[in-house]
Amino acid sequence: MKKVSKYDEILEGIKSIKDFREGYFTNFFFSQEQIELYISEDILYKLDNLNGVIFYFKKTTDFINLYFCASSLKNLKKATKFLSNNYSDKIVLDIVGTDKMIEPIRNIFLDNGFKFYTSFTRMSRGEYTIDEVSDINLCIATEDDTNPIYELLYNYFDPLSEQLPLMPELSNWIRNNRVIIYREKTNILGFVIFDLIGLKSYLRYWFVSPEYRDRKIGSLLLRKFFKICEGTKKQIFWVIDTNYNAIKRYKHYGFMEEPMHDNILIKKEK
Repeated sequence: MKKVSKYDEILEGIKSIKDFREGYFTNFFFSQEQIELYISEDILYKLDNLNGVIFYFKKTTDFINLYFCASSLKNLKKATKFLSNNYSDKIVLDIVGTDKMIEPIRNIFLDNGFKFYTSFTRMSRGEYTIDEVSDINLCIATEDDTNPIYELLYNYFDPLSEQLPLMPELSNWIRNNRVIIYREKTNILGFVIFDLIGLKSYLRYWFVSPEYRDRKIGSLLLRKFFKICEGTKKQIFWVIDTNYNAIKRYKHYGFMEEPMHDNILIKKEK
């Protein structure tokens, strides 16, 4: 395993896999900005001495996120067996796609020491209009809110399945006015974190502190997010398959389930 030191290494690695001209299978979908951040934080590594496969590793305090670029399923199977036999860390893997795309890749990892953890479904809707949302406690987060929001994320969200951001990533969202909060006095009771990319909006995190969930704060935050993103052509987010209440609520706002899933697999430490 070697540390990735520059973005060009990623481009060269992907090209080397595509040069096999057998196919291309991957779960490595980061932007250049994200990759360069992970490089600057010294958390991005690679294993590239495998035939037709490169593994990338994003290290956190408690586990490693695993990403792959493979020229074929046959080569991925061989490389995964090698990985499973030679690395004993706790590893978390996301496999994104339709059921037909996911199944053969998922089976490769399940046959080599990984276990199913959970699954997300993508939901989306097209253009819409929404009434103005007004509440004196709704506002855009500022830099002073970075630490308390970060603490809420890591206290209440599942780091294994929900790809929690680094502090610099959260700071970027706040600087770009992509975090809406509900505040009473000095307390943040809830927040929405989102992205606007082109004509699409992406809901990343939606949260209300458990003791305040009977006050419709979540609805206010969601509607404010919808209002800010009213001009977009498509709105997208992921929801845990078994969170039936959330799916029902999103459908109330016009969202529909897509045939896109994100399977989370885990390989525990030896």
